[in-house]
Amino acid sequence: MELKQKITRFRAYQLGNAGSSFSYFDGTTFTLIEGRLTESSQPNVQFELEQAGKTKIDTLHITSWDNDHCNPNELKDILNNLQPNKIQYPGYEPHTDSGKTCMSYIKQYENEHNRFIINI
Repeated sequence: MELKQKITRFRAYQLGNAGSSFSYFDGTTFTLIEGRLTESSQPNVQFELEQAGKTKIDTLHITSWDNDHCNPNELKDILNNLQPNKIQYPGYEPHTDSGKTCMSYIKQYENEHNRFIINI
């Protein structure tokens, strides 16, 4: 069996404040990990999208409802500007106001854009 070469990219982004954000491109699908996008990270995320030949993200993967993983204002920017086709988020109910706001933005996005949302 012949092995095929596959180019992948994994990046960590500095946000300029507490928290983190990452992206992973597997040669086909671009995934943004965490609902974070700051003035510091946005140009780097945009660069990675361009390197992947993408204008939008395929998947947004949120690991926690805590504010350092999903910031409501930043999530809103991600949904409006990067328009994920799929969103994966924690399967437990948010316990903070910011988490509840993030959940409401995701549900609204799901309803308005008929996107595929997954509890993880």
